[in-house]
Amino acid sequence: MRTRKLIATVTALAAALAAPVQAGEIEDAFRGFIDRLRGQGRTILEAAQGRSWQEARTPVLEPRVDELPLGHGQHVLFVAPGCRSCDEAQKYFRQRRWKVEVLDLSRSGTAREAYALAQGHGLPLVLIGKHRLTGWNLRLLKEAVVRDTMDKVPSGGGA
Repeated sequence: MRTRKLIATVTALAAALAAPVQAGEIEDAFRGFIDRLRGQGRTILEAAQGRSWQEARTPVLEPRVDELPLGHGQHVLFVAPGCRSCDEAQKYFRQRRWKVEVLDLSRSGTAREAYALAQGHGLPLVLIGKHRLTGWNLRLLKEAVVRDTMDKVPSGGGA
C-alpha cells in the first residue's frame, strides 16, 4: 500500500515538474519579437506584480489585440504563484496532455513583458490563435478552441 502511494506521489511530482520544462519555443519567439520591437525604438514595459497578476473574477473570451507571434497549434498559459485558477488550468492541460507553454510571471522577464504586450489584466491568461481567455472557464476554453479551428477553415468556395 505504501509503495502505491509513493509511486503516485512521485508520478504527481514528475507531472508537476514537467510544466515549467514546456516553456521554451514560444517564450524564445516572444523574446525575439520583443527584442525586435526594442530595436525599432519601442519601449516595452514589464507587467509589475500587482492587480494585473490577480485571478480574474469573471472569465472573458475576447479577440487578441497583441502582435505576439503564435504559430499554428501553439497555446500559451500565463500563470503566477498563488493563483488557484492557474493551478486548475495547468492541471486540466496536463491531464489531457494538451501542448501548452506555461509562462510564469514570477520567473521570467520575457513572460512579464509578453503579458504586458498582451494587455493582461487577470490570470490565468490563455492565448489560443487569435483569441484570449482571461480567467478560467472550461466552456469558454472550448469555445476558444472552436473559434480557433473555424479561423483556420478557408471561407467560401463551396461545391
